[in-house]
Amino acid sequence: MLLLQPAIAEERGIGNVTASGEFNFVCDPEATRVVLTEASEKIQLVPYETCIRHYLDWDWCTEWVNMNTHKSRMVRDVSEGMMRRLRDTLKLPGFSCCDLLAMATVVNPGVRPGMKGTKPNISFVLQLDTNVLKEMYTQMVR
Repeated sequence: MLLLQPAIAEERGIGNVTASGEFNFVCDPEATRVVLTEASEKIQLVPYETCIRHYLDWDWCTEWVNMNTHKSRMVRDVSEGMMRRLRDTLKLPGFSCCDLLAMATVVNPGVRPGMKGTKPNISFVLQLDTNVLKEMYTQMVR
């Protein structure tokens, strides 16, 4: 891939398990190989580095999980511990959930204005529209 997309090497690779290893890829490399080589559909990767560059501010998150709907209460209950750790322990500037971001790029392609990739079967999502994410997440809990 670096030969096809040399600029990808300029991205800041930090991974979330090792300096270059994403959790799911490191924990199950055989499953990763199968998915990347045998998938019949085009693959879209949302790297960890993309996720940590796209935080949703804490004020918005507080409003989001307190919309007083069944769904917003469920999201609050499920994500409360993670949000507390991200905000209070890690002192991050906002909320970012990699699985939720990856899902959003599939459900609404408008959330991913920045993509790199070549004709083969993998595209990298490098930029996300946090305003579109906020609208999607708000609709999700209504």
